[in-house]
This record gives sequence, structure tokens and C-alpha cells, in this order.
Amino acid sequence: MSSFQQQENPRGPCPCAAGCSFFGSPETLNMCSVCYKKHCLAAEPGANSAAAASRSAVAAAPAGTTASSSTAANPVADVSFFAPAAGVGEAAVVPPSSVSPGAAKKAQPTRCAACYKKVGLTGFVCRCKKTFCGSHRYAEEHGCSFDYKGAGREAIARNNPLVKGEKLPGMI
Repeated sequence: MSSFQQQENPRGPCPCAAGCSFFGSPETLNMCSVCYKKHCLAAEPGANSAAAASRSAVAAAPAGTTASSSTAANPVADVSFFAPAAGVGEAAVVPPSSVSPGAAKKAQPTRCAACYKKVGLTGFVCRCKKTFCGSHRYAEEHGCSFDYKGAGREAIARNNPLVKGEKLPGMI
């Protein structure tokens, strides 16, 4: 009976390759599910394609392979997955000086532009790009400088097609 179990699973359970106390599987590069998920999220796009290729090669191998062929395939997959090429690693590094200072979102003003009342999170941002309280949020209440008529005309002109004379005789 023990020889039957050895034929079914010759390798047996192996510990997680990441070093935690759980067991891994060959489908997840000998990692447990949690470590494999973390590894996939941290991996770069170039490394993901290499991992997918190695996983498909391991999955494409017939089920009747010997233990020596399966152990020979896994270290190659582990090495290619954990040791990315130098070009891939250099492309992922972004120098801190290239980050634009305007990328950070500006804090919303905490006071009404008309009465200077504190609005906090309940402030309303008008189309004129100012923040107002509940009583000054309407354009009539704060003397808005935004051209609503012009914006409406532009929207109608943009959304409605132009009717031309040569199209009408064919329809009538």
C-alpha cells in the first residue's frame, strides 16, 4: 500500500520557497498561496511573462513524468522568476527628481468664497473653481463668473450634427 502512495505522489509536500511555515505546490512555484499572490503582485510585467511561460511548461508536461524531470524543471523556473534581467530592473527604477510636484492633489479650501464660513467636507465646488457653502452654492447667490450660456451653446454645437440641404431631397 505504501508503494502505491509513492507512485501517486513521489515528491511529497514541500515547504514554501518563500520561507514561511506552510507548504507549497509546483503550480505556484513551490510557494504557498499567500506568498505566491504577494510575489505575483510585486513582480514586474516582464517577469510575469517569464513566469507564465515556465508555469505553462510545467503544466504542459505529461502527468507520468519521473521525479527527476520535474525537479529539474522547477529550479530553472525558480531561478528565472526570482532573478530578473538587468534591463528589466533598470527600467522599473524611477528617480525621485522626475516626479512632478504638481502631481499631489491640492487641498480643497475649507471656507466659503462669499461669506468665509467654514465648509469643511460639505463645501460645493462651482464651475468657476471656487468653494461655497450651502447657501452660496448656486450661481445666482455668489455672482458666478462662469459663462453658462456659452458652455450650453458649445455643448449643443458639439452634440448636434449640421443639417445640410443636399440630404433633405433624398429623405422627402
